[in-house]
Amino acid sequence: MKQLHSYYLTAKHTCRAEELLKKHLPKRYDWLAILNCGGIWLDNARVLDPTLSILKGKTLRVYVSENQTKICKISVSDIVFECSDFLVVNKEKGIPSISDLPSLTCNLSYAVKNYLSSKNIIYSPTPTTRLDYTVSGLVLYPKNKKTEISLFKLMADRKIFKCYEAKMRPHTNAPKITHCRIIDKLAFIKKTGCDADGKISKSYFRLTTVANDYITYNVFTFTGRRHQIRAHASLYLTPLLGDTQYGAKKETADGIGLRATGLNFKFKKKKYRIRL
Repeated sequence: MKQLHSYYLTAKHTCRAEELLKKHLPKRYDWLAILNCGGIWLDNARVLDPTLSILKGKTLRVYVSENQTKICKISVSDIVFECSDFLVVNKEKGIPSISDLPSLTCNLSYAVKNYLSSKNIIYSPTPTTRLDYTVSGLVLYPKNKKTEISLFKLMADRKIFKCYEAKMRPHTNAPKITHCRIIDKLAFIKKTGCDADGKISKSYFRLTTVANDYITYNVFTFTGRRHQIRAHASLYLTPLLGDTQYGAKKETADGIGLRATGLNFKFKKKKYRIRL
């Protein structure tokens, strides 16, 4: 699990950002490196200029995490599919899909932007599909604004279908559930759970592998609620491997047992079925 530390530095008198950081941020941190990668915030904006004047009473928020100064890169082998309008990238666990509070550069979108730039495409892409930090697999990126709008409309109309692979530890005395269709209402309050006032959530689990140490399901989602698969697995089957937030007994070195393995959608009258 990603460790995130935060510090709040309040100016007792008007001063430059660098003065406040040098004086009050713990010495073990390189304040300039944190600033350069976008980990320092004032109000709701990143601070990237060390000479910025911080008014008396104003507070800098400093976010520190592992690998925040890392510059994420992708290679051709990470590209699962590419055409003139979009590309599908394989995301590893431990990398955010988009920029987060600690960093502008340690995320998949930054890597895709640089990849497009290497092909003379000047565009800052926003992923049509996103994955949590702890989840690996397919992420869909547009290569231009027109495609971005079209793909997001497909998502809004629920016309982009996603498939996942979910790994769990089997209950030794419990019967193996080969198929499980789930329809309920979920809401997120610290974590996702059933809520009468939540949003309709639909998942379909199909058993594919039974081994001594784990069982594997293919999971098809028909809605896109936050942590939907993780919550449904925990509530109706058994927690995903390593998913201690949703009931697993211990973490695993590889993160949680969830991987996005397939996309199915129609774009410009063509049908794309993309699998890992």
